[in-house]
Amino acid sequence: MSDLNPAIIQSISQSLAGQGIDPEIRYFPEIGSTNDYLKHLARQGAGPGLVAVADTQTAGKGRLGRTWLAPPGTCLLLSVLLRPQVPPEQTGQATMCCALAARDAIRNITGLEPLLKWPNDLLLQGRKLAGILAESDLSGGRLEFLVAGIGINVNLDTRVIPQIQHTATSLMMALNAPVDRGALLAAFLRCLGTYYTAWLKGQSPYPIWRAGLWPLGQEVTASAGDRHWHGRAVDVTPAGHLLLALADGSTHELSAGEVTLRRNHKKLEETD
Repeated sequence: MSDLNPAIIQSISQSLAGQGIDPEIRYFPEIGSTNDYLKHLARQGAGPGLVAVADTQTAGKGRLGRTWLAPPGTCLLLSVLLRPQVPPEQTGQATMCCALAARDAIRNITGLEPLLKWPNDLLLQGRKLAGILAESDLSGGRLEFLVAGIGINVNLDTRVIPQIQHTATSLMMALNAPVDRGALLAAFLRCLGTYYTAWLKGQSPYPIWRAGLWPLGQEVTASAGDRHWHGRAVDVTPAGHLLLALADGSTHELSAGEVTLRRNHKKLEETD
């Protein structure tokens, strides 16, 4: 029996009833995009806590318009609909809750210690293990909803996928054994409920997220579109923005983008 099927999903839903986000989980053997599915329902008035889980996605999305590569049965692919009543500038903390929940769930189920990478990834042994794509709707300066999509490489052999074989890894590859995706899903939703509920009660996830974040303190190259900055990653803001110290003494604030370690950091500057 698959580690994800309607019976297992129903059991997980029942075990989480009344806890945290109290999720309503909908399972799909195949779907275009769990994020797109929940955004459509959110715009029709769906309430918070709706979760879409898929065994595979035909139009799965990563950040920056990338495709999420996940053969059927290999990854944990889900999206969560949230409606926090917070100012739009605080929505990044909902994503922090998701990242921390993914890290803790992986730790609880496998004993592995993934690293949080700015802005929304998890690394294991220097390679990408998981990613988060958060999408929101605003109306009149008010946050209508947030859909957070999470993809975790669970039983994926990245060595057979040329596009990611040198940059990604999976839990199975790290452990040399398969991992139960149902158990990981339940652990993630339980951890998310804990972080999210605490956040809505005024306990920000920011200090915990910041404490475990890579690449703080490192010399990096940061990219956003066709612009690049070379500098030291000195801090992150409560909104989740990265602060780079540049060679001219200024600090550049980056709300989104990519960061890589800078091998030769004699010059710290902005380049076009």
